[in-house]
Amino acid sequence: MLTPYRVVARNYATRHANRIHSEDTARLYGFSGGLVPGVALYAYMTDPLPDALGREWLERGRAQVKFLKPVYDADEVEVRVHAIEDRHPRAGIELFDSSGALCAVGEAAIPRESGAVKAFDPAAWPYSKRTENDVQRPASIAAVAPGDTFWSWEFTADFGPTQQVFMEEIGSAPRIYSGEGAVLHPARLLAQANEIVAHNVALGPWIHTGSEVQHAALADDGERLTLRGRVAEACEKRGHDFITLDLALTGRSDRLIALIRHSALIRLREREAGGNA
Repeated sequence: MLTPYRVVARNYATRHANRIHSEDTARLYGFSGGLVPGVALYAYMTDPLPDALGREWLERGRAQVKFLKPVYDADEVEVRVHAIEDRHPRAGIELFDSSGALCAVGEAAIPRESGAVKAFDPAAWPYSKRTENDVQRPASIAAVAPGDTFWSWEFTADFGPTQQVFMEEIGSAPRIYSGEGAVLHPARLLAQANEIVAHNVALGPWIHTGSEVQHAALADDGERLTLRGRVAEACEKRGHDFITLDLALTGRSDRLIALIRHSALIRLREREAGGNA
């Protein structure tokens, strides 16, 4: 096992439109305070991976994470990365809060070959533009069905000021994401996956519950990127409305950057303070 990685968690989204990150709203759903975003937790869990698995993980590696329990602002969390015996580089990842509670689990690897990447066909991921007359779907599984195509989302891969502000906000500081030779921070992929959810659904408080990412290529600084996606699953879980999206992140000339499976509770069941959502 690598030396545990410790970082003070930051709830950088207290003023975000998703009020689950605010103290008052989060307490309505049984939490002790505003939740640290899953994007930040993913950053902490993947920060040790360039050292553990090498730069190659950012180029063509994969990772999957599941968030089990909330993490709160200013809590010191510990990330443990341990090797898994296999025919290709693979590591298990665990994130603990300061009380020792296991809050997130995951796995990362560099597969010899990804069938999904090899079989990627841009034509199977059509671009869908939202027009000024289009109305977002209600935050309900009654309005989101498996197979539905979401409006696409575009952004620019800026490795300069935008990335540095992002890293400062979440408290992530690996050198590989700064200065000459920097690459796109992997947590920014999930931040943009959240954006495509908010772009398509009229959300109230909601929770990112987990993601799977398969890297296919490094984005270039300044490259215009597009997320295209469709609904893979929509169901009720313990009174919450839950969806999973399959997303393809492409760059210029439709070259594949990453495939993402992104899961979230888009409508939460309210609970008494002190309970669990």
